[in-house]
Amino acid sequence: MEMTKICKEEIFAVKAGWVPGYLPDIYISGIGVFQSWGNFKSEQVPSAYSCHVITEGRGLMKINGVDYEAGAGSVIMFYPGNHIIYRDYPSSPWKYTWEMLKGKNLETALKLGGFSKDKPFMDLSSDSRLMKWLDVLTEKFTSGKYSEVYPISAVWELLTMTGKTEDAGAGKTCLAETCRLMIDKHKGAVLTVEQLASQLNVDRSTLYRTFREKFGLSPKQYLDNSRFAEAEALLAKSELSIKEIAFFCGFGDQYYFSTAFRRRFGVSPGKRRK
Repeated sequence: MEMTKICKEEIFAVKAGWVPGYLPDIYISGIGVFQSWGNFKSEQVPSAYSCHVITEGRGLMKINGVDYEAGAGSVIMFYPGNHIIYRDYPSSPWKYTWEMLKGKNLETALKLGGFSKDKPFMDLSSDSRLMKWLDVLTEKFTSGKYSEVYPISAVWELLTMTGKTEDAGAGKTCLAETCRLMIDKHKGAVLTVEQLASQLNVDRSTLYRTFREKFGLSPKQYLDNSRFAEAEALLAKSELSIKEIAFFCGFGDQYYFSTAFRRRFGVSPGKRRK
């Protein structure tokens, strides 16, 4: 990468806290905040995916020979292998935030957001949601105060803006997948569907509907299935007491756990253990 260094840049690592073995379709793995002082120029052929959101200034992005006028509200995806030359105008220096992107189905997710290797540029200058999104993103990642699912949900929120992915179903998929991740991560806590909906900033009925469309059962059914599967494994393989298993699996108390277990399996936890 060739760069004329008339700028400053801060880079922040992003912590990933999802369950072992789980890899999201797309997530943010790191961010940087860039400020040019004018006459900035860079040329590169990236080896990784990243998203650049310009907040101030104007300049020119040349991607594979195509010119894009880039100013506040421009969103540019850097695809591996694309030849990118970019410079700001001396009288209007750039400020932008970039997000490194990873995931098991990254290109498919970007396509749902309206991007492709041949269509890497979007103008969202008329969408007031973009800068609000970026303010929240920057505050959370620079402070380190965010939930383990935020690196996933944040990028889907952006793709919903760029590609109206709610129409394509991607927004619903994100909500359902994020809810499932939260359940898998916290099934040992005394967790309710209302709490899940609140943390995901949706109402209970929306969460119920989208989760059921994706997985064929409700969030409560999925949560109960996960808890009972964990309880059965502990009854078979551990020496924990019934009370300890009830607490560990998020049932709250032994009486409720025993009653619910008998209703589901027809025997008490104690008899199942024998």
